[in-house]
Order: sequence, then structure tokens, then C-alpha cells
Amino acid sequence: MHIYYDIEQKTDEWFNLKWGKISGTSSKDLFGAKKIKDLAVFDRIMGEKSSEVIIEEKGFVSLAMENGSILEERARIELQAERGIEFLEAGFIERTLTHGHSPDGISKDKKYGCEIKAPGLKAHNSYCRLNVLPKEYAPQVVNMFACVDTLESLFFCSYNPNYKRMQLFVLEITRDYEIKIGTKTDTIGNHAKHLINRVDELEEGIIDEIEILEERINNKTKF
Repeated sequence: MHIYYDIEQKTDEWFNLKWGKISGTSSKDLFGAKKIKDLAVFDRIMGEKSSEVIIEEKGFVSLAMENGSILEERARIELQAERGIEFLEAGFIERTLTHGHSPDGISKDKKYGCEIKAPGLKAHNSYCRLNVLPKEYAPQVVNMFACVDTLESLFFCSYNPNYKRMQLFVLEITRDYEIKIGTKTDTIGNHAKHLINRVDELEEGIIDEIEILEERINNKTKF
């Protein structure tokens, strides 16, 4: 595992690191019963590994997006004060050449991490009221546990300064926390082990398919 503290997220260097890798958002594609080679993500990752990095032109950055980044920073500062833990910013955590994660923060001893959202009032109210990890973010949380084997807790945070009852919602997630992903309910720790196994299958499958493809090319076999 290598953590890139010196690379800022959303930069060309960051996109270069993420190229050809399963990361937080795309990790959801590996959950389920389908065979690895039948997944659309298999061809995406293999395709990226078989080509040069393509960095798309940076699109328009809206005021809402800028505000989101500002709010995430405020949430991280408040979380640090509340929990007494310093969270370092990092561009990317690389577990293998095919697997990584873009964290919102990680402690120096790599025992604690955070996942920060800055949603609208409706979503924020729901998170505060239900006091559970939203299912749409479960794969991202699992992915960080999978990438950092020393991680003991991850703080899922939702921050909305206009919500006066609870501006910062914090839910501490450990490896024993149970959640349903797809059709399977299990602990975060077991989901993380499953994800690592699926990434390993993905890597092995890509190696096999590349060998087959190169053999066809060398033998000039018709496709």
C-alpha cells in the first residue's frame, strides 16, 4: 500500500493514478454474483490498462461544487475537534496496481479515516434521523477498509451548516458494523475481504485475457 499525500484530488496526476483501477465509486460494480468477466467494469479496467491515460478536459466547476469542497474542509476541521484526531488529506491510496481509494482524510497512524458528504437539507435530515450508513455509500466505506488493513474506524460525516439541529452528523463505522450490500447482509470487515477477493479475480482475469489476446495477435488469428 502506498499513500500519495502530495497529490491533490481532481488533478491530472490524480486521474493518472486512478486510471485502470477499481476505486471508491466503482467498487460497487464488483459486488454481486456475476462472474468477473461478465461485468462491464472488467472491460473498462482491461481497456484502460491496454491504453494510454486519457484525461478528459476539465468541465465547468459550478458554485455548488466549489461550495461542496469548502464545506467538506469545514466538516473535517470540526470532526478533528470533536474526536481529537488529526486527519491528513491525501490524493490517493494505492493498494495494488488495480485497486485504490481516494480518501477524504486519514490519520497519521492509519487507524482512522473519514468519508465526508455535504448534501442538501433533505438528505442531511435523513442521515441525522435514521442514524445509519446510507446504503449508497456502503461500497465506498467498504473500499477504504479493504485498501487500508490497519484501519480500525471510519467516520461517515454529513455536513450542512443550514441545518441548525445538527450541522455535523458523525457515524463511526468499524469492521464489525453490519450492512446490506446488494442481497447480502454482512459485516464491513467481511464485505472488505470479499471485495479484495473480487479485485484479485479481476486482476487474474485481465492477465489471462491479455495473454489470449496477444496470442491471437501474434498468430494473426481472426477474431
